[in-house]
Amino acid sequence: NSKVKQMALSAPRPHRGSKYVWSIGVFVTILAITAVLHVSERAHIEDARAQLLAVNATQVADDVEAALEDYTGGARAAAALIQNDPTISQEDYERAMANVVRSDRSEAITATNVVKQIARVDLQATIDMKVHIDGAPFTPFPERKAEVYAPVWLLYPLQGNESARGFDILANQAAVRTLESSQKSNEPRMTPGLTIVQETEDQIGFIIYVPTIGPDFEGWTNAVFRGQQFLENVLGDVDTVAVSVSDGPDVDSKVIGRIAPGTSDEAVAEQLTLTRTIYGQEWVFDIASTGVLTDQVSDAFLFALTIGGIGLAGLASVFVFLLIRQRELAESLVVERTAELVDANGRLVEAGRIKDDFLAVVSHELRTPLTVIMGMALSLIH
Repeated sequence: NSKVKQMALSAPRPHRGSKYVWSIGVFVTILAITAVLHVSERAHIEDARAQLLAVNATQVADDVEAALEDYTGGARAAAALIQNDPTISQEDYERAMANVVRSDRSEAITATNVVKQIARVDLQATIDMKVHIDGAPFTPFPERKAEVYAPVWLLYPLQGNESARGFDILANQAAVRTLESSQKSNEPRMTPGLTIVQETEDQIGFIIYVPTIGPDFEGWTNAVFRGQQFLENVLGDVDTVAVSVSDGPDVDSKVIGRIAPGTSDEAVAEQLTLTRTIYGQEWVFDIASTGVLTDQVSDAFLFALTIGGIGLAGLASVFVFLLIRQRELAESLVVERTAELVDANGRLVEAGRIKDDFLAVVSHELRTPLTVIMGMALSLIH
């Protein structure tokens, strides 16, 4: 019994610190799972925002390209007009173009002009004819000696653009490349960004030339654009992206214009660049998301996932701690009760031994006198 009691009392008990180890382990495990889910959901949100930005960026580039085609309609109308009547006067040209060019585009398109290509041998005679038709002086500039000239022949509107009247387009090397390309392809071509001649302040714009050939006329019609105003006309209502348009990817490229309705804190990460070749000229669209676009893909679930994961980790660790603590208490109680039972059993065994010893003594002490008494009783009977 003493051995059994000793074994019961010395039985291994659960380590008192195990509940802390398990609680911390559960807490860390759930936090790790939450972190993995957080990273996965963050990647999903960023991918969704990137796709949405790509869709909006493509739409912006498409809108700009479509607007350029539409806005060039005035130059095409001028080409048809000059082909029909190559000797049209400045006054009649303005009157005809007033019915073609929309007034709401006057801020974006400063002028819709006719550029006449003139051989040197015909220059003076052509100028004399021009002066006779318009009843006003006409002098090509800047002065230069060349075999071919291309002065701005007709302007719409003339008012405000007088400084461009007679300007020899071939004196501008950037324009020369555009004119040659237009002439070879017989398609409209656009210049890189340039400072517009008729502007009184630095204003980056561009010109689209439409090749025009007809009876007694060879040259181009053009539409002269203010870059910033054009973009504001086309993209003024856009609030999902910020747009910057330049005339190429190089560091010395000119910025045509910018639309910046306000960027979000995440706009630096969410941006992309699109390149479009429009009328032979490369335009680079640098586009970044704004808060309006970012908010279309909510990260509320990400926040809820993070808070929920931390809360679940805390609750689970507390539950495990209490569960292990309850088990430790139960095991300690079992050990104590076992020791008590072993002790009680030992006392019972000892009591049984004392009883047996008592009965043995009593039996021996009583048997001897009884034997004598029984012997004497038998003698008396006989």
